[in-house]
Amino acid sequence: MGPAGPARRALIAAAAAIWAGCGSLPVVRPPRDPLSAAEHLTLAGVYEAQGLDREAKAQYQAALKRNPSDVHALMALGNAAFTAGELGRAERYFKRALRFSPDNAGPANNLAMTWLKRDVKLAEAELLARDALATAGPLEPYVQDTLAQIRRRRAQLEARR
Repeated sequence: MGPAGPARRALIAAAAAIWAGCGSLPVVRPPRDPLSAAEHLTLAGVYEAQGLDREAKAQYQAALKRNPSDVHALMALGNAAFTAGELGRAERYFKRALRFSPDNAGPANNLAMTWLKRDVKLAEAELLARDALATAGPLEPYVQDTLAQIRRRRAQLEARR
């Protein structure tokens, strides 16, 4: 049995005061991320150079949190997803990157390659890769290779019909 009389009333009063907020603890908020999106990207590059892929991915995600339209972070996360075989996720990242940078051959090529790997939207992938050639610059050999692979796959599928 608990305390009786005045001690019990004091205990109940103390509990009521705490529940009412009179004796509440201060709210502890997690510290705000001190790094900018650019700093997260730099840190991600350092981690990648050291082969620390999980840490790099976390930094790219942090960069995206700070700047949701960061094409570099979207591309890096898309590439990581593609490499891991997470093609649906890779497609989403590349589509977002392409939406923010429609004349960028990198996301266009990688999205086309993702569709090729999934064996879907091959006609659209071919158009995307062909259009990417106009702005490919140093990526031209990669886009040409993607285009050749798509055309080869389409020809294989046509031959089966």
